[in-house]
Amino acid sequence: MIKVGDILEQKGCSGGRKVLAIVDDLYALSQFRGFNIFCMWVTKAEIETGYIVPKEKWRPTKFEQNYWFIDSWGKPANTVFTADSDEERVMFGNCFQTKAEAELARDKIREVLKGE
Repeated sequence: MIKVGDILEQKGCSGGRKVLAIVDDLYALSQFRGFNIFCMWVTKAEIETGYIVPKEKWRPTKFEQNYWFIDSWGKPANTVFTADSDEERVMFGNCFQTKAEAELARDKIREVLKGE
């Protein structure tokens, strides 16, 4: 079930749109990457045919929970979820509940890059 705050990926496009509001069968979506800026209303049918709905995955509560991510040097780091940059990490898949999960993801990335 889609809820306010979910990031939906439009089929055929990179990036996502945040669900800002839901009114009956209408969804208010943000701009790409401008997650707090309204862009358009779409219907439930448009969501079902034109967007990829994310699988339910853990995400930190804004202003309350820390999460782990891999920084630009490949090291696990943690921070409180507060900003659009945090939304970008979630959308990209660089958001983990534990340091161990972040380290496992980093190790998988290293293996993929070694294969080039």
